[in-house]
This record gives sequence, structure tokens and C-alpha cells, in this order.
Amino acid sequence: DRWYQRRVRGSGSVKSSSILCLRNFVLAYNAKSLLSLLIAVATKKKTKKSTKEILKESFGEDSLRFASFLSTLTASYPLILSILETTKITKSSPTLSSFLAGGLSGLSIYLETPSRRAEISLVFFCRVICVLFETYSQSLRFFRNSSSYLTVCLFCLISGLIQYAFVYEPFSMKKNLYDFIYGFLTEHDKKALDYTKELDSVDVIEEEEFV
Repeated sequence: DRWYQRRVRGSGSVKSSSILCLRNFVLAYNAKSLLSLLIAVATKKKTKKSTKEILKESFGEDSLRFASFLSTLTASYPLILSILETTKITKSSPTLSSFLAGGLSGLSIYLETPSRRAEISLVFFCRVICVLFETYSQSLRFFRNSSSYLTVCLFCLISGLIQYAFVYEPFSMKKNLYDFIYGFLTEHDKKALDYTKELDSVDVIEEEEFV
């Protein structure tokens, strides 16, 4: 965070923001492409994709959109922040300037692949709550010493909701997320999950018969 704040303070001009955007684009594109390539090669036997298809998917539109989103997000924030700090409305309120700059730069999410927007939006939403709580909780004695635990509490809450949906409402989850969690289950966990589903189906049948 401190490193990024130093970069933000020195990236308020169009030139420096453009350089930062280009740098982050190259880093994000290379990281996403190589990761996609490694996953595709590891699952080649299962997916039965050709080498041409693997290269096209790894270095294609998906990686370009991810890199465009991430580089635009990180480079537009300091530029927008420096512009807002010179206006009369937000000049006297650094908190408001940061909030508006974050909101405007967050619109870069529309550069991302639609299938990933929901997950990223959820991360943004949790981060906004944390920032607002940490900013305004200092005036409340009860929350003054507990604001640092808010991120952990939110993470636990979201994890609990995801696990509930995984067990009881799997149809409400995206298939890739469900498969990702299911891949970490042991044989014992899979049997327990199947047993839970059987109990739920029995309860539904009994409820329908009762009605």
C-alpha cells in the first residue's frame, strides 16, 4: 500500500499515468497469458484441445481484456485524483477526492470479460465497505480499535455464504467456481456432500407429500 501511494503521488500527470498504464498492461498480460497457458497444458488430456486452440485462448481476447482492465484501473486512479484535488468542490476534502477517483476508475471493469465482472465487483464492494468503515469509525469509540478486523470479518462472512451455496444451493453458483471448490474435496468430503444432497431431496419429497 505504501509503495502504491508513492506511485500515486508521482503519477498525477498524463505522461506518468500513460507509462504506468503501459507497464501494468505488459505485466498483467504476460502473467495472465502464462497462467492460462500452464493450466491449458496441464488439462490438455482432459479437454482434448489442439495446440493452436490452447495458444489462441491463452494469448487471445481474454488475456487482453484482463490486462486492459487492470492497467486502466491502476493508472486512471492517480490521474483522476490529481484532477479532482485541483477542483473547488473536492480540494478541501481528500477523502471525497479519493472516493470519487476510486469510483470513476472502477468503471474500467467494463473492459473486463463479462464472466468475471460479478466476482471483481464483489471484491470492490467489500473494499468500499472496509474503507468507509475505517474512515468514519475513528469517531466511534466502540469501533475505534476493531476496524482492523473488518476485512477478516467480511472475508469470513462471504466464505460462509459461498460454502452455504456450495452445499445447499449449488445451482446458484457459477460452474467454474463450483468445480474449483469441488476439486479440493477429499473422497470423504464428497461422500458427505452427496449424503447431504440425499437428505435434502428426501425433505423436499416429504414436504410435497405433506402439502
